Amino acid sequence: MSTVRQYYCDVEKFFNSTLESHDSIQINLNDSYIPKQINIDQNLYFALSKCTKLLELSISLYHTLIGGQGLSDICFGIMNCSKLQRLSLQLKYNQIEAYGIQNLSTTLCCFKDLEYLYLDLSDNALGDKSIPAIASKFKNCKHLKNLRLDISNNEFDEQDAKNLAFELQNCQKLEILSVIFMQK
Repeated sequence: MSTVRQYYCDVEKFFNSTLESHDSIQINLNDSYIPKQINIDQNLYFALSKCTKLLELSISLYHTLIGGQGLSDICFGIMNCSKLQRLSLQLKYNQIEAYGIQNLSTTLCCFKDLEYLYLDLSDNALGDKSIPAIASKFKNCKHLKNLRLDISNNEFDEQDAKNLAFELQNCQKLEILSVIFMQK
């Protein structure tokens, strides 16, 4: 089965597309692409929840002021995409904190066939409880082969890095690992 990637940088076009038929979507809704009158979190939740055939999903939401509740809404939407094999969430420069990460962690458990995961959570409001919450769920992704994680410029310490490394030992099929853990 071949996948055809649909690319959207206009939120209205995505919402009006044939959502049920998509198997590969790239959504780029960085700061300049979101009309102010649209509640992006809620609308993405409803739209993504209808994309049940998705195998690949890439969402870029840099500088969109997404917070914990916004990330939670998006996560609840993609929970219906249980066939995902590739997931990329680029959420740099937002206001995501532990609450959103907790829901993202829960969402990762839904993707039993996930092979590729890219999470860019850099420059958010993540604290010391965020790393253990998300790292402990990687083991549920039994087919995960490639993990890219950018958690730069958040509030983490050496112990958090050790906790992450400890949890990653449980990813038996992991072949490629990239973790960016820089601090300003």
